[in-house]
Amino acid sequence: MVSGTKRSCGHRARAVALGVLAAGALAAFADTGPGRATRAGTIADEDGSATFLAFRSQHGDYIGQGQTWTLTPTDGTLTLATGTGSVSVQFQGSRWWSLRFGSPTGNLLTPGVYEGATRWPFESPTKPGLDVSGDGRGCNTLTGRFVVLEAQYGPSHDVQRLAIDFEQHCEGSPPALYGSVRYQSAVSVEPRLSVAPAAEYEGDGEPVNLGFWVSLSEPADVPASVAYTTLDQSAQAWVDYEPVSGILTFSPGVTALRLDVPVLGNTAVQGNRTLQLLLSSAVGAGLAFGTATGTILEDDANRTALSFASDHGDWIGQGQAWTLTPLDGSISASASTGAIQVHFDGDTWWDLDFVAPAGTPLVPGVYEGATRMPFQSPTTPGLDVSGDARGCNTLTGRFVVLDARYGPAGDVQKLAIDFEQHCEGGSPALFGSVRYNSTLPVEPRISVAPATEYEGDGEPVSLLFWVSLSQRAGTAVAVDYATVDQSARAGTDYTPVTGTVTFPPGVTALAVEVPVLGNRAAQPDRQFTLSLSNPVGATLAFATAMGTILDDDASRTTLTFTSERGDYIGQGLEWALTPLDGTITASSGTGAAHVHFGGATWWDLDFTAPAGSALVPGYYEGATRWPFQSPTSPGLDVSGDARGCNTLFGRFVVLEAQVGSAGDVQTLAIDFEQHCEGMGPALFGSVRINSLIPPNSRPGQPRVVRHRLERP
Repeated sequence: MVSGTKRSCGHRARAVALGVLAAGALAAFADTGPGRATRAGTIADEDGSATFLAFRSQHGDYIGQGQTWTLTPTDGTLTLATGTGSVSVQFQGSRWWSLRFGSPTGNLLTPGVYEGATRWPFESPTKPGLDVSGDGRGCNTLTGRFVVLEAQYGPSHDVQRLAIDFEQHCEGSPPALYGSVRYQSAVSVEPRLSVAPAAEYEGDGEPVNLGFWVSLSEPADVPASVAYTTLDQSAQAWVDYEPVSGILTFSPGVTALRLDVPVLGNTAVQGNRTLQLLLSSAVGAGLAFGTATGTILEDDANRTALSFASDHGDWIGQGQAWTLTPLDGSISASASTGAIQVHFDGDTWWDLDFVAPAGTPLVPGVYEGATRMPFQSPTTPGLDVSGDARGCNTLTGRFVVLDARYGPAGDVQKLAIDFEQHCEGGSPALFGSVRYNSTLPVEPRISVAPATEYEGDGEPVSLLFWVSLSQRAGTAVAVDYATVDQSARAGTDYTPVTGTVTFPPGVTALAVEVPVLGNRAAQPDRQFTLSLSNPVGATLAFATAMGTILDDDASRTTLTFTSERGDYIGQGLEWALTPLDGTITASSGTGAAHVHFGGATWWDLDFTAPAGSALVPGYYEGATRWPFQSPTSPGLDVSGDARGCNTLFGRFVVLEAQVGSAGDVQTLAIDFEQHCEGMGPALFGSVRINSLIPPNSRPGQPRVVRHRLERP
């Protein structure tokens, strides 16, 4: 629990300070301590008005401590102030109390029912704010409601009359603090019934309800009841909603009941429609607000909503499924170079970031192999969905942009994205959909992503086309596939394939492998398509993807690594990095070459000739760790993925090295062998920058050289 005074958080206030009022303004409740409130004789002003704060706390309520008491201007100083959409009431005496009531509209509080309040000033922009604290006690989080029975203001928005009843629950706990504020008001304190307005998007025919909350201003000692019925306005019974009528009964101690009115959704474009819920024939309590408007919001012309479905074990979604709409908070979308951020601000917050590979705009298409934004490789997409104080340290996933339209100033006008995110390399996923001014429904969709690969020299190489489903399906989903020639020719450049991809229930991604027929002839890049057809169990989003076979015979830029078991740097693995995986750059210095890879991880490779000599083709034996090598010995250092050697020895061969007039590296071919910390296991590798010389070894293939490097 928090203690001390509450901050105003910058809200501008207009205050009316009240000292001790003239005789006659006495309490409406006696200060009786714990237990039930005792009604006291009310001594009012000549017009029947009175000023006081009355509190009735249930046993277990942290703020009120189970007490009942009343504060009047005879007990201290009351100060009322209005801010942007809020009224504050402050009491300062032998004890202090602060009461805040905030409107969701930003306008002055007016008479009405304020349902679903949360802690001011952290409430959703679409919900009211409430905060009652004092005597050194306050809520970290709270829920509640309040009813403004009377509110009159002067020309400067100073409070002239005010009557509010409230109910507050701390930290999600059932025990409540009830209370009443009266300032120069003749409104009595007694149980009153009210019904709050309701609004909901109509949907497309799935079960949707308008939820009207009918509430009592304080618990009653005897059952209270009230009759209810719906009444057409622009909405028509049995066309837009199912009419309801009956009697609600509040058992002693119950203060709120929800009344659902079924909505009859459709897919026709029509405006918002309204109906009324009417209360009558109240028994056991008075009626404060007996009429409320229900608004059926149109969602067929466009939709703005964030939908989430989380697997059990997913850290972000906590295994839950939920939807956020503009009724729950503000949803905004902003665009920057190749990126879109969607932000939700409500009782909690959510941020969703989608980034295209560097230098490309975010346009409709399939974005496969995404990692955490902004740490993704320059050649792969970025993704990050976080919120409710939870985020991933690392993640993998995919997203599909179904629609993205921008205004002249680059503002987002329409957006539809489906995504799948896995935290920390785990299997559980967070699936979701973004709809911003979009007409596209949320449903399972099948897409195929583009694929690109270097052709190789005839060794086994394949293009992997990832076929994905936008969300998990409860039954099997299937789709046919086939390759189609473009500039690449089946049987010459690749082996054609046809077949059917079948997603078992729960599976969302499967790969179609297309073998590439590599060669050593220099030729342009070639393309073919993989086309999907005949979907069963889902619709097609992107049914065609381009496969690109990159030529690597005119020149190659690649880093290949082969690590022996026990080598600290390579961890016993074999792998290759190409410009498809990230950026590969090379720079030269006096007798030195530095190669850097920037992608989902990073690698740095440094090669230095003995001091005073140029780095030219030749054999460099007896290398030690750069830049600490002897002036008469070569320097070497290969590190990356957050691993490096403290000491090392090794050798390297420069096969090709051409530097331009400005010192830029034009071609480079180096093979190396490195041993960390004097150990026997080695890291072998090859650097090729715009070079025709094939690598010394390829991952998965027999090494040309193992424990020694051949002289050029």
